Amino acid sequence: IWTYATLGVLPSTDLLASMASQTLVHLDQAAFGVLQLQQLHIFLVFLRLESPSSPAVAASFATVEGRLGDVGRAAMADSPVSESNLQHQVVALVRKLGFECEEEAKDPVSGYSIDALIKPSGSNGWEGGSSLGIAIEVDGPYHYLSNVLPFGISLLLR
Repeated sequence: IWTYATLGVLPSTDLLASMASQTLVHLDQAAFGVLQLQQLHIFLVFLRLESPSSPAVAASFATVEGRLGDVGRAAMADSPVSESNLQHQVVALVRKLGFECEEEAKDPVSGYSIDALIKPSGSNGWEGGSSLGIAIEVDGPYHYLSNVLPFGISLLLR
């Protein structure tokens, strides 16, 4: 299922129904490790983002989402993060511009780690931001295949 999310390809309705039933079997048997729970969570987020108007997709995975509960999001939130020098440089520049910035902030809904989160503040004189803040993803060379095409989680974070 990770491959579908990475490639941005939505499987057929029949395949999704089959995947959902097999996923439920594995969830019932507690056969998923942390990595599989993370990948399942990412796939469910992908489905919500890429097929919000498809009742067939929603029906196929509604039971899976209910059974998974918060375990997938928690697996994402608890995963280790890696910070790059480029990321530290970007955060330093954002702070130098006068913005309050949190590095490696965790999104409470998805569990994703955000490289830098500019926090909303009236003190910096900028009124254009979201009340939630502004997320910055620093896509250095390790987020790309051959330094050209983004891959994996970098695609989903966009």
